[in-house]
Amino acid sequence: MIYYGFKNQPEKAILIQVYQTLLYFACMLPGVACAVLGIAMQQYGVVGVGGILLALSGIVIMYLALAFSQAFYLLHDFPDASAQALLKMSAKIMKGYKFKLFCLLCSFIPLLLFAFLSFGIGLLWVQPYMNAATAEFFLEVMRAREISPCVFWVCYMDEVIWKDKASVCWTGAFCRHIILAWQRALVMTKGDDRGKRNVPTGRCFGPGFRR
Repeated sequence: MIYYGFKNQPEKAILIQVYQTLLYFACMLPGVACAVLGIAMQQYGVVGVGGILLALSGIVIMYLALAFSQAFYLLHDFPDASAQALLKMSAKIMKGYKFKLFCLLCSFIPLLLFAFLSFGIGLLWVQPYMNAATAEFFLEVMRAREISPCVFWVCYMDEVIWKDKASVCWTGAFCRHIILAWQRALVMTKGDDRGKRNVPTGRCFGPGFRR
C-alpha cells in the first residue's frame, strides 16, 4: 500500500516528498550556514554554535517526520486530496501518537543490524515486516480515532473550507459530495435508517465505505 501513491498518483507522491525535503532543509539551513561561516572565518565558537543548531534541527526534523509519516497512507484513502492537505491530515491524526511510532521504529533497530550483518540479505524479510507494521500502525490510529476514512475526511475538510476559504477552493459538485457523505456519517453514527434512500451508494472518498 505504501507504493500506491507512486503507482497511481505519482505527482502527488513526489510533491509530498518535495515539501518534506524542503522543510527539512529549511530546518538545517541556519546550522549549516553558521558552521560554514565559522569555518570560513576560523571562529570555532561559531562552528560550535552551528553544531548545536544542527543538533536541534535534527530533533525538529524527527518530530516533523513523525507528524507527516502517514501522508502516503492517507493518499491511498484520499486520492482526491492535495499534497498539502494530506500533510495537514497526517499531522492532525498523529497528535498523541508520535512517541508510539518512534518506539515502533526503534524496535526495528536490532532486526536491521542483523539484516546488515547478513550483507543485506535479511532486508528481504525485514523490509516487508516493517512496511506491514507501519501500515497496521496507521490502521490502529484510525481505529483509535473511532472514525472511518470518509468521516474523517468530511470533518477535516469542513474545518478547512470554512476556516480557510481563501486558500482552498472546491467545486459545487465536490461540496455536494461532502454533504451526502456527512448525511451517511450521521446515519451510521445514530443507527437511524431515515434518509438512506436519498443517499447514493458507492465509494465515498475512502475504501470500504458502502451502504
